[in-house]
Amino acid sequence: MNEITDLSLYIIKLIDTISRGVGFAFKPLFTRLQTKADVEATKLLSSADAEAIVTIAKAEADASLTKANADVQIIQKISAATSENIHLPIYYSDGLKHIDSTDINELEKRALFRLHYQEIQKERNIEAVCVNAFNNHVEDIDVPDEPVDQDWINRFFNYIGDISDEDMQKLWGRLLTGEIKQPGRFSLRTLDCLRIMSKGEALLFAKIANYIIRFPKDDDFFIPNNSIERLLKSDDLLDIGAFLAEEGISFSTLLPLEECGLIELKPLIAAGANTLTGEIIHFEYGNNSIDIKNVSEKEIIIQFHGSFLTTSGKELYGIIQPVFNLEFLNCVIENWKNELCENKAKKDEVLFEIV
Repeated sequence: MNEITDLSLYIIKLIDTISRGVGFAFKPLFTRLQTKADVEATKLLSSADAEAIVTIAKAEADASLTKANADVQIIQKISAATSENIHLPIYYSDGLKHIDSTDINELEKRALFRLHYQEIQKERNIEAVCVNAFNNHVEDIDVPDEPVDQDWINRFFNYIGDISDEDMQKLWGRLLTGEIKQPGRFSLRTLDCLRIMSKGEALLFAKIANYIIRFPKDDDFFIPNNSIERLLKSDDLLDIGAFLAEEGISFSTLLPLEECGLIELKPLIAAGANTLTGEIIHFEYGNNSIDIKNVSEKEIIIQFHGSFLTTSGKELYGIIQPVFNLEFLNCVIENWKNELCENKAKKDEVLFEIV
């Protein structure tokens, strides 16, 4: 596929998904955004071809915009009618202020005014998330024909109306992009987790993402921690827990993420597997690998303790952009060497090597 085809396919599916969530009111906005994007993309074409593409897109945008403007005028008339003479009937009784709600007509006006105000705020939030999703199309590869599930769409758009923080809107925009490119990638439970997450908790999750190691064999994602043996050992080696503490990550700071349903902090959870002689266990940290080989003459269970991401945590981790720390990687390798290649050895026997 060429660049323009990829871009158009993503935008078409994005507009279709949004339309299934909130109707066709967004089409003028995204048609105009598509027109602007096509102008950039068609620089590779002849000027005549580029002019033809832009003319067609502009005609579609103008037609849709005419209908949208008519809808806006209706909304403005309703707004003007509900905002006229909206004065709270205040009276005092026993030294306290009260609102007189006996006048049903005035009460109805205030209710309409409140609903109008709230819906305008929700509309702004929805549009902001959708525009962020539009801007996420860069370097898009192949978009499947499979549509996004309607129940997923319904819940997504019900939630984003309440998201007013710009950074959180970008996160929700990336979520929508990811679901369009791979329908079913994010569960309804993950939407619920993100909905209850504050900006501070989202920033904390982005921070711990910098220290997450993946165990591909079981598809585990975890922040490694010290084993019991390591906690009882006293030496000059900086342990993993101390390193993370210096970075502001500890058991107590991770508790909010457990409450959000993104991470499990149970101390007995461990990643690992039975290893046969010569077998290599593979771990990933960004583009870096840690390979541990069983060099003994027997089958041995190898385990690593840590705080593990839940299914929703793993799904959201996929849209975070971690900044990997090589000092942390070296700390993990040195600690694992210390535990596996020295502490676990009996007499002169070496059980594992990090290769």
